[in-house]
Amino acid sequence: MCDMKRLLLALLVLASFCASAEMHVFDTGDGAMILDDKYELVSLGEYEMVMPLDGFELYAAKTPEGWTVLNAQAVRIGSGYQKLCACPAGIIAMREQKYQLLDAELQPKSTRQYMLIKPLGEGALALKGQSWDSIPDRVYYLDGEGKEAIRDIRLIFTGEEKEGLIPACDGETGVWGVIGQDAYWQTAPAFASVGSFVNGIAPASMISGMGVINTQGEWLLHPLFTDVRVNESLVMCRELGAVYVYRRDENGLILISAFERADGELLEDYYAVRAEGMTEIYDSYGTMMLSCEGNMPVYQGLSAQIIDERNGQFEVVDIEQNKASEQYDMLRTSGGSQTYLCGTLTEDGLKFGLLDRGFTTVLPSNFDWISVNAEGLAAAGNGARIEVYSIMDGTAALLNIIDKE
Repeated sequence: MCDMKRLLLALLVLASFCASAEMHVFDTGDGAMILDDKYELVSLGEYEMVMPLDGFELYAAKTPEGWTVLNAQAVRIGSGYQKLCACPAGIIAMREQKYQLLDAELQPKSTRQYMLIKPLGEGALALKGQSWDSIPDRVYYLDGEGKEAIRDIRLIFTGEEKEGLIPACDGETGVWGVIGQDAYWQTAPAFASVGSFVNGIAPASMISGMGVINTQGEWLLHPLFTDVRVNESLVMCRELGAVYVYRRDENGLILISAFERADGELLEDYYAVRAEGMTEIYDSYGTMMLSCEGNMPVYQGLSAQIIDERNGQFEVVDIEQNKASEQYDMLRTSGGSQTYLCGTLTEDGLKFGLLDRGFTTVLPSNFDWISVNAEGLAAAGNGARIEVYSIMDGTAALLNIIDKE
């Protein structure tokens, strides 16, 4: 098995050198680091952060002066933007408080400018107005060519687009509804507020309290709670010191747990409840998987694993395997490599390493910093020396060593 892993890593490294020119981005904590397709240093600390403009083979780079656009070779091809993001219809760019939709060459798809543009389905939703304190005149739907389609709707506030839906506040009534992918009302304004949708449901409120609605605006839980949180499979509601947890199935929402005089929080696949000096972790069917003394902060780690903090020390608990890692001074998930970044306090300060999901050391805890990106590449720095690794199946393959001096 080990020989097979080494072979796969060797093939991965070879493929990376044969690939077309591209750059690799890492967040070092002191700014972004950019490497070229041969893993040689291109830039370190020149930009505060760098993020891909998905679908365009371009990157948005943040500087103190604003946003810059880089191509795949890290060459600047545009600058002076206040905001940048990508959507299927184009690149949404803001300059001098005005938005435009740009193509891959950073050319405007039309001469029209807007007070706001937001991604919406395969296009974008745009608002026009004289100033930020005025009510926009109407809603405009922009297609992939930047062409406008006018909607007889006026909005004053909008939430974030999730699943092709945008919570929005009607400019004439001050009541919230939901804008669909065609930029028409999918759910007519009828709510005091609407949150973002997760897997087809969203928290919403009326004067009576908070509840849960579906994409058609129908109440799945009536607005009787003081707080509502949703994730892919669970809904957690609070009311008068009690916590109620509902599981989603084809018939709607089913109550699986109720706790008096308790506090709780949703994780990704589990939920935590704190009551009477105990912290308990439950799965999505209401089965208790872990119980610990104390009101501990807990976080979702990798699948079926929970990170908890006890007396300032962190550990990972594997719920299914019923085992825990060693304790560390810092611990969190890292990038796209299915690993944990762990920190150990030494005489020389905090030193960092990597663990795999089985808590085996991937990189030893002797680096000043480690950054793992979404590609599963890790950059680890000690002084002027930076080592670049490919991480796969809990094994690290050295790609390059960079000397900053």
